[in-house]
Amino acid sequence: MFALLIYFIMTLMTLNELFPKCIPHFISFIICILSSFIFVFLLLKILSPKIKISPYIAKRNIDGKESYIFKIVNESMFDTYNVKFRLVMREPIITENNKVNHKTTKIELVIDELFCIPRYKKDKDYGDYAALIRTEFDLSKDICKENIEYELMVSASHGLSNITKVIRQRFDNSGNIHEKMFKFGKSLKINN
Repeated sequence: MFALLIYFIMTLMTLNELFPKCIPHFISFIICILSSFIFVFLLLKILSPKIKISPYIAKRNIDGKESYIFKIVNESMFDTYNVKFRLVMREPIITENNKVNHKTTKIELVIDELFCIPRYKKDKDYGDYAALIRTEFDLSKDICKENIEYELMVSASHGLSNITKVIRQRFDNSGNIHEKMFKFGKSLKINN
């Protein structure tokens, strides 16, 4: 790396001797390119939705039906729009030469899309930045089987820039399912 830097400096010095008026323009061009990359990187980092999914599943009886509930929290500085949820069961399939692929089976959610999840606010009595989604599919019967896991995917977009981010959380054992409800607010944990 050090040798490459010295080679670059020597090349610039040689070019400066051959083309004395071109070097300042070349350096300005390089600085412009680097600053553009830094600006775009920071812009994408700031505007990208920051969604968290709880690693736990709450099991509750709702309207006489057993439901499995997932918690999603928007920790962004901005509201997120076009929030879509997808829950799948993943089963490994061994293909030729002992390579592994996965068969995915979509599991129906009661609500699989929200128009908006408001931005995170530090107010104690405010919890609109968290969403609970549920399924009535019996997750506990297959989660104990070897190599079977569930995966929740959340796709969310920034309202102005439409920068979209997809977040995934896998649930691979029965220890993820609890017969208690989630804590209020930003916490992704289950009540004691």
